[in-house]
Amino acid sequence: MVELITPQSQKHEIDFLQTDLDATLGNRIISEKSADAIFCFLVDDPNRDVAIVSARPPASTKRAVKHAGLERFLGTQIHITGFNGSIVYYGERILHDQSIPSEAAETILEKSRQQDLTGTFFTPDETYFLQDNHWTRTYSGLTGYPMITKFPHRRQNYYMIELIKDPEEDLEAFKQRVGMDVFEKKGEIRSACYPKSIYDELQDPPINFIQINTANVDKADAAQAYMKLLKISPERVLIIGDELNDKKSLELEGVVSVAMGNAPEEVKQVARYVTRTVEQEGVAYTLEHLVR
Repeated sequence: MVELITPQSQKHEIDFLQTDLDATLGNRIISEKSADAIFCFLVDDPNRDVAIVSARPPASTKRAVKHAGLERFLGTQIHITGFNGSIVYYGERILHDQSIPSEAAETILEKSRQQDLTGTFFTPDETYFLQDNHWTRTYSGLTGYPMITKFPHRRQNYYMIELIKDPEEDLEAFKQRVGMDVFEKKGEIRSACYPKSIYDELQDPPINFIQINTANVDKADAAQAYMKLLKISPERVLIIGDELNDKKSLELEGVVSVAMGNAPEEVKQVARYVTRTVEQEGVAYTLEHLVR
């Protein structure tokens, strides 16, 4: 049975925290209270580690960490995983690295260009925009990703693709016209359709956000890679998440799993605890009342 976190909740000895970023640590940026809570968590025990495991590119998460005043911990106690587990860093060491299969990425890129679709193709270092339009300029301004519309001539390893779909269009029809369906059936890629962006400014007109990664990666893989490297038992691992892409991490056996109060019900149901919402500073509340 899922338990709501309260000041009376049982406290746990935690050595490792894995947390999502957007709608968990804050909205768009890491909130001041989340940053303060992580600062105290790490300063209280220099042997502790935090992994921020996000759909964002690693460079974007690093910017968020620096903006929150936590730069001193980057690469020593704060570690970054990007693109939903496709690339996992421990300091500067890469524990896992898996891009979208090149044939799939190139097919989706070619078909998206032919149909003048709006979207972004991500490498660890750069973000390439299919179009230079109002939507992409707004997105670039909100995220800080430079507006690069000229794709390299040589093949790139793309770790994530985001495409914009009209909410009225059938999802399977969309997948077919951009070539996604073939590679999903082969088990080479997986996709998620989000009914809206986390950025309200991008919702006029309304959009669906299609996010594509290689098939056999998940945020749970990142958690397991960190636990193996650090030789940490699951009961000393705290995992906090808010979305469907956090679900498998929260289901890992033995970990102290916490769903944000703003998480979908199916995510809450697999967690051990539910905390407050991101607006109510759920991460800070969790660290205060659940960590010994």
